[in-house]
Amino acid sequence: MERIMKINEIIEIIEKLETRNNSYWNFYTIVIIAICGWVLSQKSEGISQNSGYAIMFGKALFDFMNLSVIYGTTSRIVAFESELIVAAKNEPSIGPKLKEHLTKPFLEHRLKFTILTHLFMDIAVLIFIFMGIKG
Repeated sequence: MERIMKINEIIEIIEKLETRNNSYWNFYTIVIIAICGWVLSQKSEGISQNSGYAIMFGKALFDFMNLSVIYGTTSRIVAFESELIVAAKNEPSIGPKLKEHLTKPFLEHRLKFTILTHLFMDIAVLIFIFMGIKG
């Protein structure tokens, strides 16, 4: 017999995915702060070209890998939110205010904004590193 997920199970999965997604964003933020701090600490001497390009390459690789996991978890969050919307619309025991809240996505166009935000920050930090290279 096929079992349909209950609303509380869907919400629990969404919360677990959100926690995982937040961990990826937190790690990403720490890396950005660390790199920017290092570049600023080298400001008086500048960064050698070899070091600068190596850091830029490593940062770009990190950005790609980080975005790939954030994209994956965000895609799943969006998918489970759409499942929650369907389940909430068909659940007669939910009050009207809760039903109104559960039948709308948390953030419209979340996946697009996630990608754009990540790419904007990636480019900004790479430019910041490049500007710190001497010569």
